[in-house]
Amino acid sequence: MNNIMIINLKQRILDRLVRSKRNSVREKLVFKFLSLLKDKLFSKDETFVKYNFYGKDIVLPFSHDLPVNKSLFPLYSDNIGRIALYLKQKYDNLKVIDIGANIGDTAFIIKSKTDIPILCIEGDKKYFSLLEKNISYLNNVYAENCFIGVETGKKEYVYYKGSGKIVESNTSNNKISFSSLSSVINKNQLFSDSKFIKIDTDGFDCSIIRSEIEFIKKHKPVIFFEYDPYFLSNIDDDGVSVFNTLYKAGYSKMIIYENTGEYLLSVELNQEQIIEDIHMFYSSRKGEKYCDICVFHKEDDDIWSLIRGKELEFFSENKN
Repeated sequence: MNNIMIINLKQRILDRLVRSKRNSVREKLVFKFLSLLKDKLFSKDETFVKYNFYGKDIVLPFSHDLPVNKSLFPLYSDNIGRIALYLKQKYDNLKVIDIGANIGDTAFIIKSKTDIPILCIEGDKKYFSLLEKNISYLNNVYAENCFIGVETGKKEYVYYKGSGKIVESNTSNNKISFSSLSSVINKNQLFSDSKFIKIDTDGFDCSIIRSEIEFIKKHKPVIFFEYDPYFLSNIDDDGVSVFNTLYKAGYSKMIIYENTGEYLLSVELNQEQIIEDIHMFYSSRKGEKYCDICVFHKEDDDIWSLIRGKELEFFSENKN
């Protein structure tokens, strides 16, 4: 098959997967078969396809997990949009920093709930080009092409399930460098007082929080980050120490979600045994099951209480 035929075939497979309702045995078998085609047969070929996301045809790699995740779990990642909406009630000039913005999907989710400025930070050049193309649909969304963190040893960026991850490297191929969040903010002064930061960097989330703790202490943003012991273990990060780091910086409470977007529980940052239990529960899952955590400074106990109540109400009404 020529390239055009392959692209058309992949687009048809994706469209069929997204439309699948899986209400019958036949539909479930078709979904499983198409998923296998996507993950096994075409997984190494990064053909770009279109996906209708919040009313806009965004561009993403065929192997990207977003369309299937949204099909299987309709509430996937929607929590960050609701949290931004609730935060806007307290902070009228709310602005968001999205670290690990990938193709810009978080910006679309937030914009579907509230029209606020967003700074998207993505380190990989390929995904950054897709990010720029996709966010061209949106107003007041800005983009920076860099990795956030502290450089320790040689690292490179490798592609993974339509996304990517940073790994240790002994070669100079695809070597990456890091920037501090403060240096990025110096170039984007509009976001100097941002009260909401989202981090999704496949294992480097805790490292970024530690490296930017002085910025965090000063501005006290609500932080929404991915917590996956599998990815953390790959870079020898114990993970749980980040909660003590945040606690010492004045953070008091957090809300924890399953990676499917479902509400799990709320807990205080000084409850070490519960945090250890959560870490153990998500360990040895090979990245297939993890959690997203939203932490709040003690000065935002009021907004934590509001969001917790709103989320309990939301999930009570959407149990199915």
